[in-house]
Amino acid sequence: MRDDGVNDAQSWFLRLSALLRDLRRSEITLHIFHLARFDLQIEEDILVRDNINDGNYKPVVVENFRLEIGQLSLFPYVLSGLFCICRPRKVTPQWLGKGTWTDERKQKEAGEFFGKFTKMIENGNREIWRDLEGCTFEGLNEIRLEWQPFEVTKLSETEFTEFRIQMKWSDQD
Repeated sequence: MRDDGVNDAQSWFLRLSALLRDLRRSEITLHIFHLARFDLQIEEDILVRDNINDGNYKPVVVENFRLEIGQLSLFPYVLSGLFCICRPRKVTPQWLGKGTWTDERKQKEAGEFFGKFTKMIENGNREIWRDLEGCTFEGLNEIRLEWQPFEVTKLSETEFTEFRIQMKWSDQD
């Protein structure tokens, strides 16, 4: 693990991993703003090796993880890095952008997010995803103020404008 003050994405994830391990006995909510407009260089294999295999660290349970993203195309790199070091139970995406977002635009972005998320799980590093038992896509029913599951293929038929992914991991403490 690098600890030489270098400020690259790889080192940032390793420092975050150490912080999360120190907080392991707490209920953790993690909120990350990702505003980068350039490609991140994150080597999943190195994070897995340094954090999980050689480091013998079990990924830390994070109760709530909120990701505010500016570039949807870059988010898989951020999530892959995070899933090397933590096991979020709830992932809530929010989109940053200029102007007012219509409900239709929120649904369109959520559909793209969920599609990319599903592909990331199916095609990603098996070392990261082997403990994932399942995930459920949920929308907030604003009348009942409760989260309800839905099928991504039927997203446009819903009234939801707030979304999250509920995840179940076999290795959660």
